Amino acid sequence: MGQSPRQPRPTRRAPPTTAHDLRHSFTSFAAARGSSLYVIGKALGLTQASMTQRYAHLSDDAGKCAAETVADQILGTGMG
Repeated sequence: MGQSPRQPRPTRRAPPTTAHDLRHSFTSFAAARGSSLYVIGKALGLTQASMTQRYAHLSDDAGKCAAETVADQILGTGMG
C-alpha cells in the first residue's frame, strides 16, 4: 500500500576492451594455469620471449607453484 514503484538502476558500461587488453588477459590466465611462456608466445604469434613475459604479469604465487610442482616431481611426492 503506499510503496512507490522501483526506480530502474542506471546501467554502467564496462570500458571498451582492446585487442591489447585481450592479449594481456589471455597470457596471464594461460601462465597462471601452467602453460609455458614459449607455448603462449607461439599461440599469440609473438616472436620475442620478452614480449610474452611482459604480457604475462607473472605473480610470485605462479613462480612458487611452479617450484613446488618441480620439487614434488623430483622428490616423488607429486600426484602425476
